[in-house]
Amino acid sequence: MFRFALIAAGFLLTAATASAQGPSFDCNKASTADEIAICNDADLSQLDRLISLAYDEARRVSAALARAVAREGLSARRGCGGDAACIFEAQVATIHHLQRLGSTVALPDWALSGGPGSGDGTAGTLPTEVGACANTVIAEITSRFQADITADPDDGSAVNFANGGHQVSYDKVQEIIRSRVGDPVLMCLVSIPEDCPPGDDRGRFYTTTNLRTQESWTLADSQHMCGGA
Repeated sequence: MFRFALIAAGFLLTAATASAQGPSFDCNKASTADEIAICNDADLSQLDRLISLAYDEARRVSAALARAVAREGLSARRGCGGDAACIFEAQVATIHHLQRLGSTVALPDWALSGGPGSGDGTAGTLPTEVGACANTVIAEITSRFQADITADPDDGSAVNFANGGHQVSYDKVQEIIRSRVGDPVLMCLVSIPEDCPPGDDRGRFYTTTNLRTQESWTLADSQHMCGGA
């Protein structure tokens, strides 16, 4: 039995040059005090990326309301100037407003327990709760058998991440094939298996969004569910 809380994993990336550590906009073009502060702070950059994702979800429910919340959040953020603590509060408030409009994006644990500086901006561990997301990068792309993913049309797909995460499929997942080692991604935990034997938690499903290609896929972390072979 599985709990599914599927996450719409589209990501509104406004600059192709944005990196895994950068915000959703191009820091080379940052001109206002708040933009510069976000570009210089990994935690604020992470929240900016999450706001982009939350907005993309919320606008599918109500585009007009989502735009209104985004405008209000941007106005509040701009009013902070370069004050990182003020920007943090404005960003958190914007995510909460977008959640009320239907976004499933969750705040990272560090943002729930403190302000900017309380996290490392990379969320280098796997998310542990359904609905939680983490930023990381692709470490390896192979077939299910750790071979060249394009060598055999029948040997599936696998991808490993710098945070220790893994996803695998019996199919050739074109979104993974179009990805590259080093690509920044956002991993969101969408389901956790239940009634598993002690110590066997295989079968967690993640939705991964490649922030370079803006393509997403949802796959399990194992070829077998918990309690299986």
